[in-house]
Amino acid sequence: MNLKSPSSLLLTLLTCLVFAPATYATIADLEDIPLSPNSFDNGHPDGENVTVAGSMPPGGSYVDAHVSHGASFNVEGGVDAGFGFFFWSGWTVSSQTDTTTPGFGNQYTGFAGSGSEGSDNYAIGFTGGGATPTIQVPSGEKPIRLDVTNTTYAALSMLNGDAFAKQFGGPSGHDPDEFVLTITGNNGAGSIDVHLADYRFADNQLDYVLGTWLTVDISDLQDATELTFDLTTTDVGTFGPNTPLYFALDNFRSVGVLGDTDGDDDVDVTDILTSFANFTGPNVAPTPPTFGQNVADGDNDEDEDVDVTDILNQFNAFTGPLDEGGLDSGMSGPAAAGDPSIPDLIYDAATGEVVLDPDGSSIIGYSLQNATNSFLPGNHTPILAGVTTSLTSQLEEAALAPGSGSIGFVFPTGLDLAGLTSLLSVNQVSRSLGAPLVPFDLVVLNGGPAVPEPATWLLAAAGLVGLVAAGRRRKGCY
Repeated sequence: MNLKSPSSLLLTLLTCLVFAPATYATIADLEDIPLSPNSFDNGHPDGENVTVAGSMPPGGSYVDAHVSHGASFNVEGGVDAGFGFFFWSGWTVSSQTDTTTPGFGNQYTGFAGSGSEGSDNYAIGFTGGGATPTIQVPSGEKPIRLDVTNTTYAALSMLNGDAFAKQFGGPSGHDPDEFVLTITGNNGAGSIDVHLADYRFADNQLDYVLGTWLTVDISDLQDATELTFDLTTTDVGTFGPNTPLYFALDNFRSVGVLGDTDGDDDVDVTDILTSFANFTGPNVAPTPPTFGQNVADGDNDEDEDVDVTDILNQFNAFTGPLDEGGLDSGMSGPAAAGDPSIPDLIYDAATGEVVLDPDGSSIIGYSLQNATNSFLPGNHTPILAGVTTSLTSQLEEAALAPGSGSIGFVFPTGLDLAGLTSLLSVNQVSRSLGAPLVPFDLVVLNGGPAVPEPATWLLAAAGLVGLVAAGRRRKGCY
């Protein structure tokens, strides 16, 4: 790992700052909902652990919500008018711990055997009924993270098969099965897919059914005030999905202003400098260090570190000091709507060298990530005088001053444009404070049919080495 510290200029500025000690994240951990040990509450008007009609008449129904620290989890239920059976959908709050009993009778247990981090309560979502599970985000806050895992019912069904569903992988173990949770935000926020089971690997030893709590970064959905959850499976029969459509969720986190470290409802240079001062770099699996950072330290995505992702989130959300009348003096505001000037990532397929070219804009931060640990971090040359992360899985920088040039021979060779696009699971560049993060335009040299744009031919003619020598490279300090 290659982690760089802020420049001496930033450190000088930081001596004037006073950092707030508090954290401003709200965590809906469901522990504030009263529930007996090893029990569940599916909203039934008769109370806990009810799976029959009870006092409800045929055709009766209810619509309710479980509310934890301001986050609202919907639940509906009723009694079938013709056959008299009880049904529910949305969310159940559970404290059950049975991870070994298969079947529908154990539908209210998470496969991890407890809540996240060993807590008592967690939520069970069911997407196969009348109401889609939704979470209403606390008023005025933005969603940033949540924890998910399988239920015992769904996990054992996928691992072993049952009367209705196949064993994932099939008899040969080679069937490319998957069980996917899709989290969608309203207000055009977009969606995020999370694999709760994945059997698509060429090496079957990598196939998995998730059995522990997984923390999911949902800060890309920060514009949403409501999140909806849906499950899809490759095991589909005549009457629809065969895999039980259940999952478990805990520790839904939200913040008032994403990137606001001092709790004054804006994101300004003070907030960004706080993140620079507390920079740790990313927690790295499989044995991540415990940095213990929080929102007040600059950890705006609540994963207990302060890394380039946190700083790029602040660049994206930058407002300037709203309590002082607008954007910081001397800092650039958002780019004009529809601005076509997107920086280029110029990749040489013959050598693996990557040049980041502003292309009429500027570069103050970037995040490049891949899921196959294919980068060559030992060759990474920083171009920004700020903070840097160099790993086989991610190359990132952020600074307050722009930079450009070659970041080194950091990519595998031989990729065409499709291969380069496939390699980059994350491709983001920050152009100025307050401007939205956008993908680099990808340009491939010496890669066959891909044709660079005209400006790139000029760069190629001058030579990549010449571009570096032009004095636009900026080194980070150690």
